[in-house]
Amino acid sequence: GKAVLVEEGTTNLNSDPFFKTGVSGWGKGNWTTLEWLSSEYNPFSKQNGVMRLYDNGPNGHCLKDVSISNTPHTVSVLLKILKGNINHINVGGTIFYTDSTYTDYTWNNSNTTRYDMSAIFGQGVYKLVATITPNSSKTISKYEIRISHHDAVETELFVYAVQLEPKPYATSFTPGTRSPETLTIPTAGVLNPTEGTISLWVK
Repeated sequence: GKAVLVEEGTTNLNSDPFFKTGVSGWGKGNWTTLEWLSSEYNPFSKQNGVMRLYDNGPNGHCLKDVSISNTPHTVSVLLKILKGNINHINVGGTIFYTDSTYTDYTWNNSNTTRYDMSAIFGQGVYKLVATITPNSSKTISKYEIRISHHDAVETELFVYAVQLEPKPYATSFTPGTRSPETLTIPTAGVLNPTEGTISLWVK
């Protein structure tokens, strides 16, 4: 009947990740509409404020420039799909290099993993995760976080949270930097130090 959660340290390189104050820094790209809905409840931040994306064309992507180092990074996006096909929604973005080349994950379906979060946050809510890996032999000129779709149907999203971490896997969302936790389990009245089983998930 008891459980323990231990958080590792991480840093979210994306400012205002929960859209509490607006959509500053985001460009609509070729979505038809990118706007901040201050009256829409965000079940993740537990207050009002979401980014709404709408497009009636064959494809669209919005973008935000974020400085990154030349190491693998992971983008995590929590969103609700109102119209469209979740399997055609991608996250990740594009890495641009000083030699005018780039690595583009915008339209790469296989690079985005989609987790159904409806049991926790309600119908149509998903967590999308993608890892981007820069070319270690090149110098990055800029990186764009992107949320995109490539579908010939209307697509509408409420974006609740965006995280960019300097590691090759996703952890839980944080508004800034999370220091690693130190876990201390008292044994008196809780654990018998001479017996028992410890199980855990490790990635």
